[in-house]
Amino acid sequence: MRRCLRHPLHGLTRSFEVVAIVGDQVLVPAQNEADAEGLLLGTSHGRVVLRCFPLETVRMKFAHESRSYLLRRAEAQLRCDQLAWVVGHLMPAVEADDFGAESALRDKLDLHDFVQSLPRPVVPVPSLWLSGHGWRLQTARRRHGVPQLEYQGVTLGPTDEQWTVDRFDREWKAQLIRGFKAGAPRYVFPPNLSALVADARQQVAQRGWFQHGSLLYLESPPRIGYVIPPHYNRSLGRPISKDLAITMLLEEPMAESPEVYQKTGNKWRVLDIPNGLCLGPSLPCKPKGVSSGLFSYLRALGYRIRQTGRLNEFDNPRPVRHVRGQTTGLDLLGTAIEWPLVHARREDQR
Repeated sequence: MRRCLRHPLHGLTRSFEVVAIVGDQVLVPAQNEADAEGLLLGTSHGRVVLRCFPLETVRMKFAHESRSYLLRRAEAQLRCDQLAWVVGHLMPAVEADDFGAESALRDKLDLHDFVQSLPRPVVPVPSLWLSGHGWRLQTARRRHGVPQLEYQGVTLGPTDEQWTVDRFDREWKAQLIRGFKAGAPRYVFPPNLSALVADARQQVAQRGWFQHGSLLYLESPPRIGYVIPPHYNRSLGRPISKDLAITMLLEEPMAESPEVYQKTGNKWRVLDIPNGLCLGPSLPCKPKGVSSGLFSYLRALGYRIRQTGRLNEFDNPRPVRHVRGQTTGLDLLGTAIEWPLVHARREDQR
């Protein structure tokens, strides 16, 4: 995937030394005479046999690249506001359980009208392009030593009007940036998303955090977390009921290791783990930057904690005190199980 959007002629002229555009067809060098649909004469390349493909193919490819580019720009604009990025990008991905690069934005942003509203790249027709330089074509008589295109029984020759691909690319990109800045805000922050972000801001202002399902956002400094599902934790010696989360700072590069936070009352605070956090081997690699893959990584760590019931793989389970008439959590298969203390009573009666 390209990092920036380029004029369609840029890709064509980089892929082929000779490109001609006539009507709704693009002519490029053919590998054999059997595919010949046009002929280029009078250039340093000698006699060049040309084949055709529809110009619409180039337009369709460009439309796909435009959408991908705009999604990246929209996500980058969202990421400038970290809470808006969490609400607009991560929250839909969590709901859909889909952490692809475009998954969160593709349902929230209707980019079809946006793409149509942006300035379209101009492709001069008919034109001939040789090594990044182009000329407009017109009907001409056959002449030796002058580049001429023969196509469908017509001879076309260059006029005095000429350009470079870089000029087309530069001028169009300037128009594209102006159009994006003018139209992006209403697409990146549509009314439904603006309302969600406003609600999240209010919650963060009141209590310092925002939670949506298993997704947790903590303020000062901004970090995201995965709320670990209920289980009995042997390292802590108590049942966990959605009051434990594995978190990471929203920073680039991702230098910090994950930290466990515990909910006490209405506050999330760092949990002091005596032996440190050690979840064992075969864990996914930590992402290099802030992306939807960061939450997927935290979720994998949360699953490991729930499965093992430990915050450190070398922790010994804490002893559970049996109290008459109460229940206790027995950690079997990493799940929270409530069990009557019948056996404890029998031991007390002996």
